[in-house]
Amino acid sequence: MTLLHFSVTPPARRRTRLPDWAGEFALLIAHLQSTGVLAELPERLRVQRQGGYCGLDIVLFLLAFFCWTGPRSLNKFGEACASSGDALAAVGGRSDWPTPSSVSRFLSAAGRADLDEFGTWLLGAGAGASALVGAPVAMARDTCGASWSVFDFDPSVQAQHLRALPEGPDLPPARRRSNGLCAPGYPGRKRGDTQFSTGFVISSGSGTWLQATVEPGNCDIARCTPLMAKAIVQAMTDAGNPLDHSLVRIDGAAGHASAVAPFVQAGVHYLVRLASCALLQQPDIAAFLASATWFAVPDSGSGPSRQACDLGSWLLQNHDWQGEFDLPPARLVVSRFPAKAKRGAGIFLDGWQYEVFATDINAAAWPAPETVELYYGRCGLENRFAQMFKDLGLDHAYSQTPAGQRLVTLVGLWTANLRTVMGAGVVGDLGEPVPQKPREVHEIPPAGPAPIVVPTVALAPEVTVSEVPMTREAATPMLAKLDWAKVLAKHPGWLWNGELKCPAGHVPRFHAVRPMEGALYAIFRVRRNICRECPLRSNCTKSTDPNYSKHIHANLGRVPRTIALRDSPGPQTAPRWLAPLSAPPGHLRPAVAPLVPSALRQAWCAVIQTARADVTRPPAPAKNRPPWLADNEIVRQRRRKTWRARVDRYALRERASLRIHAPTRANAVALARVVQGTGM
Repeated sequence: MTLLHFSVTPPARRRTRLPDWAGEFALLIAHLQSTGVLAELPERLRVQRQGGYCGLDIVLFLLAFFCWTGPRSLNKFGEACASSGDALAAVGGRSDWPTPSSVSRFLSAAGRADLDEFGTWLLGAGAGASALVGAPVAMARDTCGASWSVFDFDPSVQAQHLRALPEGPDLPPARRRSNGLCAPGYPGRKRGDTQFSTGFVISSGSGTWLQATVEPGNCDIARCTPLMAKAIVQAMTDAGNPLDHSLVRIDGAAGHASAVAPFVQAGVHYLVRLASCALLQQPDIAAFLASATWFAVPDSGSGPSRQACDLGSWLLQNHDWQGEFDLPPARLVVSRFPAKAKRGAGIFLDGWQYEVFATDINAAAWPAPETVELYYGRCGLENRFAQMFKDLGLDHAYSQTPAGQRLVTLVGLWTANLRTVMGAGVVGDLGEPVPQKPREVHEIPPAGPAPIVVPTVALAPEVTVSEVPMTREAATPMLAKLDWAKVLAKHPGWLWNGELKCPAGHVPRFHAVRPMEGALYAIFRVRRNICRECPLRSNCTKSTDPNYSKHIHANLGRVPRTIALRDSPGPQTAPRWLAPLSAPPGHLRPAVAPLVPSALRQAWCAVIQTARADVTRPPAPAKNRPPWLADNEIVRQRRRKTWRARVDRYALRERASLRIHAPTRANAVALARVVQGTGM
C-alpha cells in the first residue's frame, strides 16, 4: 500500500522520478488501492507453482506493460524498465520487480481453471464497470420504450506463419514452440499456417469487455458460451439491471442449439444468424415466403437495401445438442436483398440473397425489420477488435500456452476497461438518452417473381404435411441397406464392411445427416490431421490446403415426411416449423445506445498527458541473521508456502509515498477526484 499525494510542484531530487509513461500506471494503481481492488487481487488469482512471484506481481507488471508506449514486446519492456523497476514495484507496494523471463514462467504455469472466475471478476468488479454498463446512455431501447443491455460475443483468429525448421544429423530434433498455443484451423480472411482463437464478449453500449478465452485452432463455441453467459449474468447483477432485458448477439458460427442453449438456460436473450438456410427450401416455408408481406429494414445506406419478415417459430437442433433441458422454439426472422449471385452469408435463390436469424425476443418489442437492424448493429465489432489490437497489441503471442496468453489478454482488456471507466469519471455527468421518434413502417407487398417456385400439391383441408428431422441414430440402420459399391464408385480404394474405411485404413467419423436437394445425405468426415499426414492423400484429392479433410456423402433417399390429421386425438409428430402469429408492434423507433466509449478513453488520455509521478521507496530491512541460519522451522524444512506467505514474499515492510504532479491546481483536483472514485 502506498501513501498518495497530489502536487503542482516539480518532483524533488531526493525522490525517485518515474518515467513519463508511468504517470498513467501510478494513477491507475492509486485508483485500485482506493477501491480495494489491489488488496483483493492476490486472493482472486492463485496459480500453483514452486516459488517465484505471485499473481499480484505479474498483474502489476502486465498493467505497466499496457500503459507503456513502446513496442509490444515483453523483452523490450523489461529492458525499458530495468533502471526503474524498483520504483515501479514500490508504486504497487512491492519490493521487487519481475523480469520478462519470470513473467514467462508464471504464464506457463497458469491453467484454465485459474482464470475462469478471475477473468469475470477482473473485467467487471475489478474495473468498476458496473455503473457504466447500467448507465441509461449505454442501453438500447425497443419499440415500446423499454431499455435493453446488448452484448456481443465473437471469436477472433490470430493466424501465424510457420518458418522452415532445418534438420540434419548434427542438429537437435526440431520442435516448434507454438505447438502448445496454436493449431491448424480455418483462418477466414486471414492467412497463416497455424492459429489461435480468442473469444470475446463485450457490452456493446458501454464498450467494456466482460470475458475472454484463448484456444488453439478455431474457437470451440459450445465450450465458450457457458462461460460467456455467466459473465453477462454477473454484469447484469452488478449493474442492477433486470436479466430479462439482456440480449447477446452472435455470428452465424453459433447458429445452432448447443451454442444458444447456455444463454437460454441462464435467462439471457439471444439473436443469432442461423448456420444453415436450407430450411427455406422446404415446401411449406417456401409457399409462405412467396405470399409474405415484407418490410424495409432501416439502414445506413452503405450496403444493400434489405427486406425482412417474420418466419414463425423453429425448433433449433444439431448433432452436438444432447437435450439437457427443453429448448423452446426460436422465433425466425428472414431478410433478403436482390442480387445477381451469392455474396457473403446466406443462400441465393432465384435472384434474392436470403439470411435467416433466430432469436427469442418478443416480436412486439422488436419487429422483423428492427430485429435485422439490431443484428447488423454488431458490424462495428470488427472495428473495436482492430482498435484494441492497435492500442494494446493483443493480436501478438505473449505466451506459448493458451492459459498464459489468456491471462495477458485479460489484463490488456482490464486496462482498456479502466481507461473507459476513468474517462467516465473525468466527464462526470454522462447525460440522458435522446427521446425516441415515432416508428415509420415501409411495407413492401409481394410483387414480381416469387422468391421460390414451389409446385402446388392438392391436399384435403384437414391434412397437413411436414418434414421429420432425421437424427444420426435413426439413419444408422439405413446405412447397412445402401448399395455401397455405387456410393463409393467415385472413391477408389474405399470400402464398407460394417464401417467405412479409407485406402489408408482410417475410419472416418459419422459426422451428420443433412438434407440436400430434396434428399438426405449421411456425411462421413476424416479428421484433418490424418489427411494432412496421409501418404495416399494424392489419390483422394488434389487440394493443397493443409486443413483439408475428406468427406463422403451417402444418399439415404428422399426426405421423410409425415401426414397428420388436425383433428386426430392420438399422439402427433411435432412440426419443426410453425407459421408466425401476428403481434402489434410498439409505436416508437428503436434507439441504439448513444454512448461513445472511445470518447471517454480520449478524455482520460487528455488528462494524464501532462501528469508525472515520483515515489519514495522505504529502505530495505536489514538482515540480522546470516544466510546459513533459518528464521524458523518452516524455512528450515522448506515447506510449501501458504498463499498469504507467497504474497508477503515481495511485499514492502513500510508504505511507500507516491506523489502525482499536475501542471495546474485544477488538473490536480480533477485527478484526485477521479482516482478516489468520486467521478461518476
